[in-house]
Amino acid sequence: MRAIPVIALSLALAGCVAPQPKRPPPPIAPAPVCYSDEQCDAMWTEAMVQAQNLSGMRIQTATDSFLQTYNPTSFDRMGAMVRRMPNPDGSTTIEATFTCRYDCNNLNFEARNLFSASVKAAGARFGSVVAPVPVKQAAPAPQYAPPAQQAQTKEQQLEQLNRETGLSYEEYQRRYKAITAQ
Repeated sequence: MRAIPVIALSLALAGCVAPQPKRPPPPIAPAPVCYSDEQCDAMWTEAMVQAQNLSGMRIQTATDSFLQTYNPTSFDRMGAMVRRMPNPDGSTTIEATFTCRYDCNNLNFEARNLFSASVKAAGARFGSVVAPVPVKQAAPAPQYAPPAQQAQTKEQQLEQLNRETGLSYEEYQRRYKAITAQ
């Protein structure tokens, strides 16, 4: 007689731990597109911010057309990879991919949609009219870097910048822009 309540309790608890069906992924927002150097630069700066904010990881590699965060170190973080790709019509697409250490449970799609919305908002003040992309002039060398550091490649300077700790976001951005503008 005692076995009946135990079996009933076991069956009730088994229903609680049954795997939940996976949610279907949300619709994916189209990748942001920019049409001028100014708009693209504003959107790329926002892309760097959002890659770090949404993934919870610092940037590992960053160039003027590619950035990647460190791989996720725990379940509550994601890795991010963002590419800035020219289109045949002269516009540029900024596309992001988010990955998880294990199962993302669709959070990677939601992060991509938030990323797209934030990056598009950063470029919204420039409009979306297709404008000819002007040729960039060579930027002057950064003033903060000592002469020995100027001889390093951009990749070496970016790696050194990523290893530095205690920098404010504004200082990091200023140094990053100085390095990539060389």
